[in-house]
Amino acid sequence: MTTYLIRRLLTLVPVLAVVVTVVFLLIHLIPGDPVSVMLGPDATPAQIQATRQALGLDRPLHEQLLKFYARVLRGDLGQSYFLDRPVVTALLERAEPTLVLTFSALLVAVCRRGSSPPRIRARSGTARSCWPRCSASACPASGFR
Repeated sequence: MTTYLIRRLLTLVPVLAVVVTVVFLLIHLIPGDPVSVMLGPDATPAQIQATRQALGLDRPLHEQLLKFYARVLRGDLGQSYFLDRPVVTALLERAEPTLVLTFSALLVAVCRRGSSPPRIRARSGTARSCWPRCSASACPASGFR
């Protein structure tokens, strides 16, 4: 069990690296200028340039990516412009409900472990349509037997 856990934790590192890279690239692939959107239509070119420089968006993409990795490794996820507070603070505020939901689902899954897996039986009768079978196979986790 310990080796399994260690293997899973080691595979987490490359997966997180790929996710962080994809998120970074998606942010930069969005059409339009993010600084113009942040500052609104009344922003002057001087304000836009100053904000781009302050955020480091005037640097080459590979430098931005390396700086992004460094900040993520330090735990600095940046500042939320919509909430006007650090992203880590916003995430930690929502951590409790997420953990409660996760452990509740885990508890239900462990309690059901001993019982037989749910089966769905759909009988179409004489109808030639497949909607009963299709609808039954679309929700196998619903617990119908």
